[in-house]
Amino acid sequence: MGLHDLHQAWLDRFTLVQVPECQAPQPITLAPDMHPLPPSIDAYCAYPFTAENLAEALSARLSADQLRAQREEQMAFLQQYKERKEHERQAYLHKVAPGWAHGDHSVLQPTPAPALHTNDSHETTEPCPEAD
Repeated sequence: MGLHDLHQAWLDRFTLVQVPECQAPQPITLAPDMHPLPPSIDAYCAYPFTAENLAEALSARLSADQLRAQREEQMAFLQQYKERKEHERQAYLHKVAPGWAHGDHSVLQPTPAPALHTNDSHETTEPCPEAD
């Protein structure tokens, strides 16, 4: 055991910082029954990569008009989905903040209540006697 090893052993025991939050954490001890990773993960892969071949085979049998019609149908579905999600979002915003009008970024303003009839004869301009 050389001088360097003794110095390193001394440094490992010596704590420069006394605050526990600033100290290095204790080394983690692993459970004895923890097994290492397998040499190969091929046995765990469940995806056989055959969906691409299926899509190619189906598209080869369809004509250009059929592909165009299928694409338009899919785009219409996506547009309906987007509109439905936006409608649900607007309904949620209306539920949470009924005055919010999202389209023009304006907020509804309350209408002022009609002024109540006040009797001006009770008002005086003299200071309150307790104020002195």
